[in-house]
Amino acid sequence: LFVFSIFLVSTASYTAYITLLKSVKDKMSFVCLVITLANLYILLSFIIMQFYNGATSAQVIGNFNAIISENTIFYIIKSLLFFTQTSLLAYLLSKYPLSSVSLIIQLSVGVTAFGYYLLGDILHWNDIFGISIVCIGSLLAGFKKFTFPSFLKPLQDVPVQLYALGILRVLLYSINKSVLFAVTKSTAETRALHQALDRMPILHDLPSTFYTTID
Repeated sequence: LFVFSIFLVSTASYTAYITLLKSVKDKMSFVCLVITLANLYILLSFIIMQFYNGATSAQVIGNFNAIISENTIFYIIKSLLFFTQTSLLAYLLSKYPLSSVSLIIQLSVGVTAFGYYLLGDILHWNDIFGISIVCIGSLLAGFKKFTFPSFLKPLQDVPVQLYALGILRVLLYSINKSVLFAVTKSTAETRALHQALDRMPILHDLPSTFYTTID
């Protein structure tokens, strides 16, 4: 019931976010506000779930202390990636229509899924089906009109700069998600990656495995 409730709230919130994003003038401030509120919501949901599972206040506080002391470098790397990709998204939204930006950046769903696959994640038919729906839906949403028989002709009208920066944003987003996957999922590929990092000078000091529940 808890997970289903999160699903309903997340779906409704994302729908409202996309709808409002089309009409607001200062898209950069709006995106930053939504990201802040979304992270606070995620944090609050986790805390509620911890207490629901019987954790004490001391245990929850201990988890936060563990994050600060054990995984600081990792979170700095994640924050830099997150800040860069968000700033790039805000810039694209200030220069180009939302439909054109969405047309490019939603490719991150497929690219990220491919990154997960390379890291040992097993893609089932329903995963592939869902990824296909998102990618095709984003493609259709970015078209101002449909032309036949040249169905993909609107793609020729997208500026080269949008293609370049949009694909860069897709790669940053996918790298960010793949890094998180690599340190939270144990597969043959991620274990091999950890072992390779342990053999490298300097890099072996970077945290590559989480040990606390909050992560």
